[in-house]
Amino acid sequence: MSTVYVVNSDIDVILSERQAFRAVQLAEAGVAYAANPAVKEFDPILHQAFDVGKGEGFDVRRRSEGGWLNINRLVMAGGDNKLLEDLFVNWGMEKEDAVLVIRALMDWVDADEVNQFDGFDDGAEKEYYTEQGFENYPFDRPFYDLDEVLLVRGMNVVASYQPNWRSYFTIWSEGQLDINEASAELIAVAAGTQPNLVDDLIQMRDGEDGIPDTEDDQLFQSVEDALAFIQGDSVSEDPSVIRNRFTTRSNTVRIESIGWVGDYRRRLVLVVRNLESRPVILSREEEPVL
Repeated sequence: MSTVYVVNSDIDVILSERQAFRAVQLAEAGVAYAANPAVKEFDPILHQAFDVGKGEGFDVRRRSEGGWLNINRLVMAGGDNKLLEDLFVNWGMEKEDAVLVIRALMDWVDADEVNQFDGFDDGAEKEYYTEQGFENYPFDRPFYDLDEVLLVRGMNVVASYQPNWRSYFTIWSEGQLDINEASAELIAVAAGTQPNLVDDLIQMRDGEDGIPDTEDDQLFQSVEDALAFIQGDSVSEDPSVIRNRFTTRSNTVRIESIGWVGDYRRRLVLVVRNLESRPVILSREEEPVL
């Protein structure tokens, strides 16, 4: 009986591994379809189910990486600190606290030892982190991964206000926010207004069905046309500043593909630049879907 139990357990493990491997294969197939520039975001070929007996298939979504804010572009020299400050305040932080965290982020990515705190609590350069027991901080370079951002002084406070903060940022986009992809919240913050005042813009963009990535989407061809759909006159920033924060076309895309076999799900996330000519894979992550 012990032998039978062990053999059955081994068989279950092998079957699980086979199904997991097959799910990854299907996710890869989905990526291959989405990586074809001739395939549109709403093409049904990106959502396939077959082999009814096993329950196999894949679902893929191709999105503009410009739908997220590039954290490096915001805090490096010449960046848009005001936009990041407004976002933190929108999450409920006091302005003074938001400014201090942003200065710490700037200290982390710049190459010098001059702190941005103007004397406040020794800043956030090497001296501060050494006192906290972290000898090799800050890295004095742009962030290579969003998880690194949480190492910065004060980011734990930001995370307490917005636990899902990672879903607002990227390190791969060209910098400007894609107005055809970004959420209403990010568009509103970047435009210096309230989310409810960009409802008309979102409705026009997503078409009559109100669902993104469908055939009736009405994507904007110019930033000016899109911003004209913002209701009211509550825009608080300089119009030229707001205009420069947005784009209608990003050269970097994110492909999210989920392959499934029965109850097994695997997700592949690729970030690709220059998809239509000489594509370059910037990032590839594989993860189970719970």
